Amino acid sequence: MGVCGPKCTRHELTLKSDVDQTVYVTAYSWGKKSIPEECEQKDNGLYHAILVDKIDKPQIFNFGDKALAPFDLKAGETAQVEVEWNFTNDAHARDWSVTAFGDGKKGSLSLTHNKGLKSDSWHPIVRKDNGKKPATMLKPNPDAGKPDVESEAAFVEWLEALTIDGGECSMFKEDSVTKAGKKFSRAAIKSKCAVPVAYGISMNSSDWSSNLSHAYKDFTLVECKVTNPVEDITECIIEVTPDKPLTGWQLSSTAYGVKGARRLDQSELEKVRLEIAKKEK
Repeated sequence: MGVCGPKCTRHELTLKSDVDQTVYVTAYSWGKKSIPEECEQKDNGLYHAILVDKIDKPQIFNFGDKALAPFDLKAGETAQVEVEWNFTNDAHARDWSVTAFGDGKKGSLSLTHNKGLKSDSWHPIVRKDNGKKPATMLKPNPDAGKPDVESEAAFVEWLEALTIDGGECSMFKEDSVTKAGKKFSRAAIKSKCAVPVAYGISMNSSDWSSNLSHAYKDFTLVECKVTNPVEDITECIIEVTPDKPLTGWQLSSTAYGVKGARRLDQSELEKVRLEIAKKEK
């Protein structure tokens, strides 16, 4: 790739899919908020970079993470991932990671280092204070027996209970839940239309790649495009049909959230399908 230079750290990885699916890749380093100002001033102006052979050009960044635009892999297909890290000065801690997930079935996507290196992992921290707290009288909990608001069960329960009000035959719905001071955004698309319906949903690229906590079983992304490179916004087209009339997702507490939502008319949806068909030929 040769973006960072010969003194930088370089790694090559292989991404393999067992099924047809859309894949989301993100490279991570320490963010600016984690770097002391004294160290940050020692940065030499070089960049971290990531390149996937399914994308035209390398993506560069200084600190934090870089989410790539989603791309498709066929069953049995592989993609080569190259990363370069600017660990040539004290502004950057020598920690990095690359994550990948797809919309296929669980376990159908793998990411391996070409030299067989294995990922490090955090070890559990043993709690030092083992003293027992005195017993206290507990008040009845009105939420006892209900699923945790952050859980997938609570998300699905909310999603499947939604109803379409008004004169439209489909809707986009946003909501949020709070737990321990943290806010979790969730969204739904529901239809009772006689024909397929699609919505264009705009979110920060990192929300699509790494901040989706839960996704409903019929979560189908027709196409995703970067619509605002400056603010790193990606719009994904999501379709619901008479056979699969409901879908939705819940974001982590660190997500930016939905930036925009629009319903596509039938002519625009057909245009998107034609563009996809041309790419697949």
